Amino acid sequence: MKDFHARMRSATAKPRPGTSLVEMKVRDSVQDYRHALSEAEHLMRFGVPREQAFERVGLTVEQVVKRESRERAS
Repeated sequence: MKDFHARMRSATAKPRPGTSLVEMKVRDSVQDYRHALSEAEHLMRFGVPREQAFERVGLTVEQVVKRESRERAS
């Protein structure tokens, strides 16, 4: 019978084979950005000015503008 720690190790999420640590970090940062952006949009729906909404979720207007222009270009 497996001990507790062996069962926990086998139950934890494992990276996909072939996925590098850099790819995982990039994916996580994109997910964090999208989550922060959706939180800011939620605040803006309730009347918070755009700049303040971005500041509250830890983004700057420059970051958002730069990323939006990159997404439009691709």
